[in-house]
Amino acid sequence: MAGTQRTPALWAMIGSMPPDESTQPGAQGPSARRRVSFAMGSIAAVAILLSAVLLALVSRVAETVGEMRRDELAMHEGLMLGVAVREQYIHEAHTLIERTDTHLAHHHSWVEEVRRSADLLEARVPASERWRVARIVDASATMDRAFRSDMFPAMERGDLEGVRAEHRHIDELVTRAANDADAVAAALELRMHDAHVRAEGTARMAVAIAAFGGLLAIFLAGYHGWRVRARVLQPLAALADSTQLIARGDMPSPMLDGDREVRAVGAALRQLASDLREREARLLASERMAVVGQLAAGVAH
Repeated sequence: MAGTQRTPALWAMIGSMPPDESTQPGAQGPSARRRVSFAMGSIAAVAILLSAVLLALVSRVAETVGEMRRDELAMHEGLMLGVAVREQYIHEAHTLIERTDTHLAHHHSWVEEVRRSADLLEARVPASERWRVARIVDASATMDRAFRSDMFPAMERGDLEGVRAEHRHIDELVTRAANDADAVAAALELRMHDAHVRAEGTARMAVAIAAFGGLLAIFLAGYHGWRVRARVLQPLAALADSTQLIARGDMPSPMLDGDREVRAVGAALRQLASDLREREARLLASERMAVVGQLAAGVAH
């Protein structure tokens, strides 16, 4: 009966007791809500920042890989340009050897192939190598004019000296053009290698940043988890133990440690225990006075 009668009184005292200073809006110390919000916010900020950095690095790697593919196509065009110049020269040589015009059509098609490959290649090569592409086109056109205007007519006339002279000239042009084509392909290969090195460096940087960001997130989660446990969970467990002692009739002094909300609950519980001790003391004093009064009345009679 005493326990059932005491419970409403306890709740009445909790509702009517004056607020503790630690529960006021200006109380010192962080609140549990702010602590948890800061913990979640810091971890989320690290995750968002890490995602943004990794996305930028992945985008850079993708862009570099795209450059490598374009350089690979350009290098193929450079090699084809060298092949076209050599094929042009081969058909001119076949015409001289066979002394017929059966290779003239093939010769003309390879001259057109040189121009087509050069047009495709000019926009893809480094600016420092474009002069080589222009010189290859000029050499091909000069070879074509020399072959049609000088060497082929000299062959038809039987002018061997004229043929030899033009052949030496054309041989010099095709050698220079082939070397230029090879130099353009080598420059493109070097640029593609540099792009590959950049892509590998960016990928390694992304892995390092991802590892660092993961470790930082783990550290923040562990640190904030430890702080929440020390400042919220452990004090709440201690308050729960104090509440159980009060329910059994003991009157401990609850600890006032932890964040603002925890200290507010601890202060309320301590005030409750203090009020209960005072009330029990008053009840005990009243009971003693009643017993003394009864004894005095018995003696008087």
